[in-house]
Amino acid sequence: MTLNTDRLSHRLHWGGVLAGLALGFVTTLSILALGVVITALTSITLTGTGVAALIWTAIAALVGAYAAGLTAVRASAPATRNTDGIAAMTHSDATMTGMVTGGLLVLLTTWLAYSAASSLLGTATNIVGTLAGTAATAGAAATAGAAQSNPVQNFLGNINEQDVVNLIAQNSPSLNQQQVQAAANVVTNIYRRTAYDLGNQNLSTIGDFATARIQAIQNALTGQDFVNRLERQGLSAPQAQEVQKVISNEINNVQKQATDLANTAAANARIAARNTGLGWLLAAGLTLLFSVMGARSASTHRAIPEIPVAR
Repeated sequence: MTLNTDRLSHRLHWGGVLAGLALGFVTTLSILALGVVITALTSITLTGTGVAALIWTAIAALVGAYAAGLTAVRASAPATRNTDGIAAMTHSDATMTGMVTGGLLVLLTTWLAYSAASSLLGTATNIVGTLAGTAATAGAAATAGAAQSNPVQNFLGNINEQDVVNLIAQNSPSLNQQQVQAAANVVTNIYRRTAYDLGNQNLSTIGDFATARIQAIQNALTGQDFVNRLERQGLSAPQAQEVQKVISNEINNVQKQATDLANTAAANARIAARNTGLGWLLAAGLTLLFSVMGARSASTHRAIPEIPVAR
């Protein structure tokens, strides 16, 4: 049995594919516009960010994909000379036409979505690169005073004497006011000296400088030299060790906060990336499926016999 007998039929006609793509996209936009009208005239919310809006958008996209596949076949192969009026294209050829049309529709919608997201976010970034460079980027931003989101950088990058006085006074009740002030002076002096004297370190980027700066300050405030300087200010050895413990505990606490924040941000980024990938795969798969369904519905029926030829 020969199904594709019309001499004007095409296995794959790009004119038909483009016609299907155009009509499918217009169909989707028309259904979305209808949702806007319904939302404006009633209390039903079919546009925005809600579940109803998501469902309506999915329906619009799938109906558009079906119309795209159907139109691609209709425009690629004219109606047969039989009385059924069905386009002269086999199911296998229609499937290929629907796949190509659906693929182009996926590419178009993905590009439009990407362009819209880029416009809203400013500059599109690579998720993997962002996750890998979070610590260095945040350190550089803290050094430049452009961001204040990391607790360790906030504490070690912006120490002021009054904050240190309050911290030591609240956690070292055995110290009098003069001793608290003296200890705070030692802390701020070590901070100022260490912040700009990093020694012989290989610093190739501003991120390296920020990381080394924070590490040097942390080491200076938890080392034996810190205790010795406190003792020279009149504190006893137990009092000096107590102050060092207070400062060290505070650094450890904010370090834990920073680690928790980084882990949470990384987990959220992974979840967002996973959901985005799965969502795209689902949308692309359904678009291809409905495009093929529309194309096959417009193709030659399997039971149509060969068109008789007059002799």
